[in-house]
Amino acid sequence: MRRFFLALGVMVLGSLAGFSQEDVFPLVAAKAGWQQALPEMKFSETDWPWWRGQLRDNVVRTKKDAPTEWSETKNLLWRTPISGAGHSTPIFFKDRVYLTTGEGTPSATKLFLIALDKKTGQQVWKVEIYSGTGSKLHKDNNLASSTVACDGERLFVTYEDGAKLGMSATDLNGKVVWKKWIANYFCAWGISTSPVLYKSALIMAIEGQPGCWMLALNRATGDVLWRREIRKVKQSYCTPMIATIKGKDQILQVGGETTRGYSAETGDLIWECNGPATFCVATPAVNGDMIYSTGGYPQREMLAIRADGTGDVTASHVVWKTDVKAGYVPSPLYNDGIVYAVSDSGLFRAYDALTGKILWDHNFDAPFYSSPLLANGKIYLFDRKGKGHVIPAGREKGTILTSELPVGVCATPVIIDGKLYVRTFTAVYCFGT
Repeated sequence: MRRFFLALGVMVLGSLAGFSQEDVFPLVAAKAGWQQALPEMKFSETDWPWWRGQLRDNVVRTKKDAPTEWSETKNLLWRTPISGAGHSTPIFFKDRVYLTTGEGTPSATKLFLIALDKKTGQQVWKVEIYSGTGSKLHKDNNLASSTVACDGERLFVTYEDGAKLGMSATDLNGKVVWKKWIANYFCAWGISTSPVLYKSALIMAIEGQPGCWMLALNRATGDVLWRREIRKVKQSYCTPMIATIKGKDQILQVGGETTRGYSAETGDLIWECNGPATFCVATPAVNGDMIYSTGGYPQREMLAIRADGTGDVTASHVVWKTDVKAGYVPSPLYNDGIVYAVSDSGLFRAYDALTGKILWDHNFDAPFYSSPLLANGKIYLFDRKGKGHVIPAGREKGTILTSELPVGVCATPVIIDGKLYVRTFTAVYCFGT
């Protein structure tokens, strides 16, 4: 999972009891040429280096078929228990699997980064990233919800202490390269946002009670490339999407009452649109110049917005919107003219991407936080009780296959080279044929 987070219920926006005096994190304007400061990141087709994969869309592009049935024994290649708790989606680079896990309580927190051998599941190493005071957490959240990111040389891990947000960069053997606090941060239910890598930068959208900032850090050194205050205090829990719109790269961010597009070069606001909700968690999906954003609480709807405008585009660029049965935590998926989305309560829908027409739906009648993954014309989707579903993609409803594991899933599945990797509450599984 991507990072995982649930923000149900009324948010408490009162005083920040126990919140330490704020540190000063000055605003920094972008300087010309920062994008070329480091070599271009390079990956193979079997790498899944960050949340939602290389193209950030949760679509698998290798052609090997993954299993469509599995169990504790069927098609099982390996199973590795993971101590502690974590909902972060595993990432993959070369022959390693990387993920985080948290141990302890919010008052005595330890966050670990773990490397597994991709072929055998054997633990290669486990390093402590943070130890100290944690943050307030929702009952369904935990200390390791943000997904790791990898640039081919370094691994980036987010952590928090209830007053500030930190970032740690390690090498591929777990040795810390740099580590620093990056912003004052507190929210009611704990961090879920994952780092986003773009050219020479690590980009974070930080939206909590102390304030809202967008910042870019040099991947190699942690130095601030730019830092912008993006608006007044509004909470959001989304990992941004980076997409090229009309030849310009945008950072697409959802939540805190609006969907917005920022310049990936400078952090400047380009456009904003009211909705879909006050509190949002899901990463948006993109189709050309169209963005699909979903949320949330207390409102629930999905918006299809043309992302090629400027200023307030609420009245001019909303192409369609759904009813109140839209999802909150799971991120939507776009492919071949269709937007797929599942609600937290299990209503799965396929929408025509241009019109918003519901092509078909299926009610799984189960709780979901994990996001759908597409591979070779099949959608893989897991619920919080341990059932996994394989759904034929397309404009007509097909036969759905269901398998079951004994423990629930909040992380999003990943398919690499025909193998299905699933993180449950207690273990990482690898299935293959």
